Amino acid sequence: MALPLEGIRIVDFTWVAAGPVMTSLLCDLGAEVIKVESRRRLDYCRLMPRPDLAEDDPLNDFLDSGDAYDTVPLFHEYCRGKKSLTVDIKKSKGIDLLKRIISKSDVVVDNFTPRVMKSIGLDYDSLKVIKPDIIVLSTSGGGSYGPLSDLRAFAANITSLAGLEGLYGYKNEDTLGSLTFAVGDYYNAFHGAFAILAALHYRDKSKKGQFIDMCQIETTAGLISEAFMDFFMNGRVMGTQGNYHPTISPYGNYPCKGDDQWVSIAIEGDAEWRSLVEVMGAPPWAVDERFADRFGRLENRDDLDKKLATWTRDFTREEVTRVLQEKGVAAMGVQSITEFKDKDPHFGARNSRAECMHPKLSGSLRVQSSPVKLSRTPARIKRLAPLLGEHNHDVMMELAGLSKDEVDLLIEEEVLF
Repeated sequence: MALPLEGIRIVDFTWVAAGPVMTSLLCDLGAEVIKVESRRRLDYCRLMPRPDLAEDDPLNDFLDSGDAYDTVPLFHEYCRGKKSLTVDIKKSKGIDLLKRIISKSDVVVDNFTPRVMKSIGLDYDSLKVIKPDIIVLSTSGGGSYGPLSDLRAFAANITSLAGLEGLYGYKNEDTLGSLTFAVGDYYNAFHGAFAILAALHYRDKSKKGQFIDMCQIETTAGLISEAFMDFFMNGRVMGTQGNYHPTISPYGNYPCKGDDQWVSIAIEGDAEWRSLVEVMGAPPWAVDERFADRFGRLENRDDLDKKLATWTRDFTREEVTRVLQEKGVAAMGVQSITEFKDKDPHFGARNSRAECMHPKLSGSLRVQSSPVKLSRTPARIKRLAPLLGEHNHDVMMELAGLSKDEVDLLIEEEVLF
């Protein structure tokens, strides 16, 4: 069965997370994604260590041989199904070849600062001359214009500038530190994939391409719109929040029986609160008038949280989850990564993980399948991420019209490198 984006070709200059995740989503839907790389500047995710290996794992010897950059699990997660074309973009021959490839493509994506693509003649204004209906998406930290347009930024810098880091910590205390999970990268990836789909739809109707300017700080700031609204409308600075929600109480993680065991509970309205009180056996504190409605529970949230914790501590997180879920209350045990990976049958039932064979290893690697299940055109994982330069011959012979000998010469000259 044909996938929705079959026939769409994307030339991908992105690296690390925001851009690669964006194009991998489109790749799963059928797009041909050619990842432009270079041995002079490897994708950071190819260079990450393998923390999943024990010290005595024989794979360590293989990694020490210099092939590590083809086996990093995170790189396969971010770049699955793509093709790898290694080109030295500092050489004019390399740029000319890339223009030939782009002239037969639909979309170009980069996440460099704006000056990079312009300096090598691969910016939108240059590319639309050779391909008038080309779609170019550039997603940099500060966008293509404005005082921060030349900003060089990584994941933590983006969430810091967007304001997220200032909310991360216990209520009324200093911030705890950096968000190690690159939430801004993934948020930008989804926005970018959506923007490309919209531009492709517009091109189908108008036969015209366009430039998509996506500022990662601006996109990420949308994650905390409530904090910005409160500041600009009321002059209040939200600050660190802890387990806090401005309109819901109880809301947070509560201790359970066992070592470091927790359950997440969220009471959206009065009906759920009455169900919780019933499950707890209506202890005197729970029927206090202070907690009878949403306003009272919000006003007395600190006392309420302490009292609710005295109840949850007497039960395992599974017991609390079961009795509350049966009563229609949002509750779930806080799982560790190990439990998420190995013990939850739900993800297995939904085929949330795909096993793909690795050409250099004796076994397979596991990557995440698409969480979006289209009934007629379901996304699928074509293969793992490409080996470095794996498709040099295929791409150059098919799209640039070169012979095998010409490609071999370009590799020898380190133009394809």
